[in-house]
Amino acid sequence: MIILIILILKNTNIKLIKISSKNKLILKTLEDFFISKGLLNINNIQNEILLDTDEKNLTIHFRENKIILPFPLDINLIFKEIQKILIDISISIKDFNYFPYQRVLINNEKKILLTDIQNLIFMNLIFSKEGIDKDYLYDLIWNKDKTISINKLDTHLTNLKNHLNNEVGIKINFQSQKKNLRLLID
Repeated sequence: MIILIILILKNTNIKLIKISSKNKLILKTLEDFFISKGLLNINNIQNEILLDTDEKNLTIHFRENKIILPFPLDINLIFKEIQKILIDISISIKDFNYFPYQRVLINNEKKILLTDIQNLIFMNLIFSKEGIDKDYLYDLIWNKDKTISINKLDTHLTNLKNHLNNEVGIKINFQSQKKNLRLLID
């Protein structure tokens, strides 16, 4: 069995999906395609998608669902089908639900959309129980910056904290020790 780990967010260290198949060519093709779309390998698996092939079809298995796609296939079609699977994945945290692939948080029937940067910060902090290095997080978000400005990150952290509290009543705080940043949820 060969495994490809993906996530729909660029440059993250979180692994929500594992895709596996016995077909090396399918996985290599998907890996190349996902990398071209900004998808990279990541580390906290929550779900698995299994790809099976025979002479005529590619079958995508996810939970109890099965999608059969006849050959020949366009890689974009496979990608769209996997996106359909990922879009409804949610994570329950305290009293709210987080949909990382939609960038949505729902609390008491109030719903907010996170920006890409807010989602990247929130997702990395949610899954990094031991915390994440601030410089590393900064580099994930602004990898083209030549100089690191932690004030820029701190401003985004404050804006995220205020956004969640004001819009959906989720109270979060950040704890920083020796550049290790942790998320605290009240």
